[in-house]
Amino acid sequence: MKVLVGISGGPRSMVTAWLLKKQGMQVRGVHFDLSSNETSRSGIHEIEKRLGIQIQVMDLSSSAGTLFLRERESAVMAGVSFSAKQVFHRKILFPELLRLCAHSGLEKIATGHMVGLQDDPALQIVRVILGNQTSLDPIFEVAEMNQESLSRLIAPVGAIPSGLLQKLIGEVSPDSLTTPFELDWKGLESRFEGPAQGAEAVDLQVFTTAGVLLGRAPLRSLKMGQPYVDSEDPDKQYRIIDLQPRSERAWVQETSLIAFQEFHFDEAHWFTTPGLGMGFCDVGMISNRVETPRMIRLIEFEGGKLKGILAEPMRGEDARILKGDSVLFVNGSEALGGARVQRVR
Repeated sequence: MKVLVGISGGPRSMVTAWLLKKQGMQVRGVHFDLSSNETSRSGIHEIEKRLGIQIQVMDLSSSAGTLFLRERESAVMAGVSFSAKQVFHRKILFPELLRLCAHSGLEKIATGHMVGLQDDPALQIVRVILGNQTSLDPIFEVAEMNQESLSRLIAPVGAIPSGLLQKLIGEVSPDSLTTPFELDWKGLESRFEGPAQGAEAVDLQVFTTAGVLLGRAPLRSLKMGQPYVDSEDPDKQYRIIDLQPRSERAWVQETSLIAFQEFHFDEAHWFTTPGLGMGFCDVGMISNRVETPRMIRLIEFEGGKLKGILAEPMRGEDARILKGDSVLFVNGSEALGGARVQRVR
């Protein structure tokens, strides 16, 4: 079987490629360079030699920069959060892997997203585990993939000697084997922190959910889910729960009072079912902010629109799933599908 593996340069992607090769797969790698970093490229070439596989380096710094700017502008004007990491996974990583796979006549794609590394010092091995048992990238990053595309995903299981993994990782690894290598997403996002086109001079009126006007603040300083400090009463802790640039308003709520009971979704995709059939179902819901599944009753309306009612409201600091976030619907360990939060109530 011929497999294309996305190589980030971190332990999980390297172990994924190594195990697939060991299990008899014909493995090729590809690394997507978002910053034209020569140091990163030399590290990838070193990995290429150590793994004994061909790794193609694709310089996407220019096209990715344009994409991130466009997506950030859309997010700001829609009043939703912008995540460079989510944009990369949804718009670049998986689509490019699938395109290259089809173009090269390969059969499967693989990344480190579906695996975690579990160190076993007693046996001097590092086990590969599947699923979202760790604080690594949750699998809802693939929420926009259809069933045919999902069928191309492959993930290895097994173990690798600790000493060999240490040699493979070399200077690329962070402080521990089980700490995931991460691109500096926050640093990348900071390159797009300036105001979006058409929003340079926008100040928003900041209201509490009780309708109290706290003041005005520049749009570029406000982010969904971030704290907001009222200069007149700095002891109160608020969180930004909605941004509405078109109406020049932002909404905040005292952190202790936040309680989300109802979610409305768009961009829903189903992996294992064709949908709810105008009915409802009870599922678990997770996001990149909330890893423990929350029970939610999904209700489907005309046109495939989804509303979800939580079994128990999310309150205070626990209420972390916000407008614009991607969520995954699960049944135990089975991923049923995913969606994006359109609004919360």
